[in-house]
Amino acid sequence: MKSKNFFSSMSNKIMLQIILLVVIICTLISYVSFSRTKEDIIKTTYETLTDRTNDSARAISREFEISMKNLEYVASLPEVKSMDYNVWKEVVIQQCSTWGFEAIYIFDNNGQAYYTNDEIKDYSNDSYFEQIKENKKFIMDTPWADIDNNRSVATIIVPIMNDSQDILGYMCGTLDLARVNSIVQNIQIGENGYAFLMTQHGLIAAHKNMDLVFNYKNIADLGEENADKSEIENFILEAGSGKSNITDMNLDGEEVYISYKNSEDTPWVLGVVAPSKEVLHNINKISIIQTILAIIAIIISICISLIIRKNIKKPPVLV
Repeated sequence: MKSKNFFSSMSNKIMLQIILLVVIICTLISYVSFSRTKEDIIKTTYETLTDRTNDSARAISREFEISMKNLEYVASLPEVKSMDYNVWKEVVIQQCSTWGFEAIYIFDNNGQAYYTNDEIKDYSNDSYFEQIKENKKFIMDTPWADIDNNRSVATIIVPIMNDSQDILGYMCGTLDLARVNSIVQNIQIGENGYAFLMTQHGLIAAHKNMDLVFNYKNIADLGEENADKSEIENFILEAGSGKSNITDMNLDGEEVYISYKNSEDTPWVLGVVAPSKEVLHNINKISIIQTILAIIAIIISICISLIIRKNIKKPPVLV
């Protein structure tokens, strides 16, 4: 009966309507504000990731573009074109030091590899030589891991051609990836963001954790154990196809945003990672503040409605 009398009272109805209205308004404002703030933060993160990825991919491409041109220059020297080991050996040793290559060796068209330490190896029936003949001018996608010296080494291959553009053989130059690793390892988004290089099949070529490189780990190995691998496999397939994009996924045990782009004229894809918890950290703070403000607004509205209710219930004063 008391409940019925409470809701039948005009003053109580007005009080409840004011409270309900304030609750609805606060909820809507908080939701709209939170959604827009979240969209703005994610948009800013996407723009930052894209810019850093593009800039770093260009820097990596420049490193190899310069080294490729240097090796092509060495391959164009008359002494090298002679394909006479006794003629080109000393010239190649000198040029190797000049242009910063770890080593330079030459293949003839029969698959014999001639090294400057007088060593000759037969690769005529090896898949390595078949790959060289097929691609002619390229960078080997899998770096050689020099674990003892804590470094990785890439191999660049260019054809040796005569004046008629006939291929006389192939020149291979090995290059310390220290500068490339430095570019990759110095990329940082927030406190724990990082970058990596991978082949089109997901094999890690550069990473802040060099053990992954030395142990020839695949990005797929960083997925959650016993979890569906389709998400990370789709990422490798998409990134390896040469596309550039940003995706969110679970990597190495945490949800992350990854911006990826093929580093032009190289066989690698650059990925730049930002942990979702860092990106959304400020959003969670904002949501807490908005919730507190909404509660304060509701409490104030209750106080105001109680005052209004009290004034409505006061009997008119007779004059």
